[in-house]
Amino acid sequence: MGAPFDERRAEHLSAQEGSVKHRKSMICLLGCLLVAWFSQNRLHAQNYRAQVIDESGPESLWGKSVGDLNGDGKIDLLAGGQRGGGLVWYENPSWTKRVIDGARKIGTDVEVSDIDRDGKVDVIAITGDGLIWYKNPDWKAHTIEKDTLHDIEIADFDGDGDMDIAGRNQGAFTPSGGETLFFYRQESPNSWTRRTLSIPDGEGLKVADIDRDRDPDVIVNGAWYENSGDIMGSWPRHSYGTAWTHPNTYIDVGDINGDGRPDIVLSPSELKGQSYRISWFEAPPRAKSGRWRESVIEADVEAVYHFVGVGDFNRDGALDVAAAEMQQGDDPDEVKIYINGGGGKRWTKQVIATAGSHSMRIADIDNDGYPDLFGANHQGHKVELWWNDNAPKKPSLTQPEKYTEVEGLGAAPSYHVMTTSERIVVDGRLSEKAWSRASPITLIFPWDFQQGKKQRTAVRLLSSTLSILLFEKATTGRVR
Repeated sequence: MGAPFDERRAEHLSAQEGSVKHRKSMICLLGCLLVAWFSQNRLHAQNYRAQVIDESGPESLWGKSVGDLNGDGKIDLLAGGQRGGGLVWYENPSWTKRVIDGARKIGTDVEVSDIDRDGKVDVIAITGDGLIWYKNPDWKAHTIEKDTLHDIEIADFDGDGDMDIAGRNQGAFTPSGGETLFFYRQESPNSWTRRTLSIPDGEGLKVADIDRDRDPDVIVNGAWYENSGDIMGSWPRHSYGTAWTHPNTYIDVGDINGDGRPDIVLSPSELKGQSYRISWFEAPPRAKSGRWRESVIEADVEAVYHFVGVGDFNRDGALDVAAAEMQQGDDPDEVKIYINGGGGKRWTKQVIATAGSHSMRIADIDNDGYPDLFGANHQGHKVELWWNDNAPKKPSLTQPEKYTEVEGLGAAPSYHVMTTSERIVVDGRLSEKAWSRASPITLIFPWDFQQGKKQRTAVRLLSSTLSILLFEKATTGRVR
């Protein structure tokens, strides 16, 4: 922290404006106060804006996914109907609807991955006819297997360079139950080897490198399975969260407390009328043998949270947790974000909708660095997107003031700083040219400790008086 000026300049200024040491102390003190203030206020309500992408999407929107289907660098949206309308995708940003499969019933999971390694992402979907992958861009359907599934995950489990698939069914509604984990090893895009593994009955599936050995492991309710490098080989079982007994879950993984280890987040996904909790499980230093400690995010919720996911929604460096209640739950059916107050020890809940959602996706749809939320109720046909509107906005420059361009310092962010006579554009910190123009002295705090807010803070020294000036971060270009 502190002001970006050298001692030679500071000595010259001290004769005019008092003790530099005193001013530095004041600045350090103010910096500490500002950090504390922002640490508190980063938990305040964030801005989210709902948009209906399609009022008349496929019927009973069981399947949702995201991915750049046309290779233009923008994340597109996918939606599939279990009762009609097939599988479609919406091109970002026009949201033009395009059909992938207009006939099949689409199930509860759709994923995007480059199956045939041609540089274009393909689509893998649970359907009424089994597990199918659709080749991009003609969307020709290729059947992988005719198993009945509820969840799928795509990963290169054996390290051979092509994508394999893990899947499971659910235990709450199907006669076959959720006690079987299916693997589909890709031999070629049109040839797959099936393997099964017994797991605890229930619901929920996630793939992540839990033991940090650079291969993907598999997480289900209450246990994770260690990848030995061979899909057909052993998958040692390791327990986590022994106090968690609810079998039907939605699962995500992320480093909640910032210790570099992947933690596990669970919500109860079934059934209506039951109650349970939303929790995260702290990964121990030794994931295979250590004790996983459970920390409760919300203690009493109806067991219809068919979505939980992690993302840094306010861009403060800590992963937050999003969750959504299905519409069959008791009203209100909350779509919400739990803001992580630091280390996963304190959570502030913000409800962004009350009509529910299901199997949502977290993605930065507009490429502004702030994750958005995409989803739809599984009993409806309305495709919805919640924009995370907390990215810094380009400031208005309409005031009749004098502006001057200051030579910058490369690709660092630009800041607008008020002085007594002009507005100066500074890249990251004061350049010598900016310093010579600034009168009185303008000191910049170059760090970005309040991302997601429109305002930034600078300190101006007016003799012995400290005053705080609020200004906005410019996101593009320079001002003349």
